[in-house]
Amino acid sequence: MYRKIFMIVLFPLLLILLMDEECSADTYTIQTGLFRKETNALRLVEMLKKKFPDLEPFMVRKGKFILVKAGPFRSRKEALAVVKAVRQVSKDAYIEKIEPPRAGKERKGIHTAEKGEEILDDTLLKVKKLVLKGRYNEAMEQIKKGLEKHPENQALHGWYGTALLKSGDPEAALPWFRKAIYLDKTIPDYHNGAGYCLLATGRLFEAISEFTLALKLKPDYDDALAGLGYVYVSLGKKEEALAVYNRLKKINQEMADLLFRRIILM
Repeated sequence: MYRKIFMIVLFPLLLILLMDEECSADTYTIQTGLFRKETNALRLVEMLKKKFPDLEPFMVRKGKFILVKAGPFRSRKEALAVVKAVRQVSKDAYIEKIEPPRAGKERKGIHTAEKGEEILDDTLLKVKKLVLKGRYNEAMEQIKKGLEKHPENQALHGWYGTALLKSGDPEAALPWFRKAIYLDKTIPDYHNGAGYCLLATGRLFEAISEFTLALKLKPDYDDALAGLGYVYVSLGKKEEALAVYNRLKKINQEMADLLFRRIILM
């Protein structure tokens, strides 16, 4: 008798708890890329589909830019496992939390570690936007603030190197790329950035090594291929430069044309 009464009372309570959990549960998406051209976003989508067949990435326009998204994921832990893999293809991938309207009691706060990661993700997105707009000094200020709390974050070091390189200081940028590589040698963008620093400072054979490592990690990396071609041009190796051009034109015709103009002037 008491057992029946207990179950009658307990069952509705469990149902309410389950419904509340479902209504209040956060979901997460992975976002990466920040493109003005749809063709570039499509290229990233295809790369992600090829590398991760189950990911099902899609494009979303935000103002003047196009983001590539994947998800949703039911937990941050699930999304975090995927975003780490996606960063091998696109280093600026980050997690966005989607908070649905909540029924019943609001959940208290976010765990400190999770909150820290979300702040870091926001910082990385802000830095990328500033770099794309050519506001390098502002980007570096944001990175410095990020490094105060995340001194061993490879993406922050990589972006600092990128901002310095794009602002015309490859010598100062190189140590930042070196540090990023030390922290995570599997990201092709860091090797590519180091390659352009070495190319700009005349250390051509070291540049070949870095561009080759970038291409080993990402064989269709157009920017690294172009950099390798420019190294061969600088070394006077026309045949090698033409071989790179023939590879590059299958991936990025615009970059290939720029390289070819340099080759015919050799």
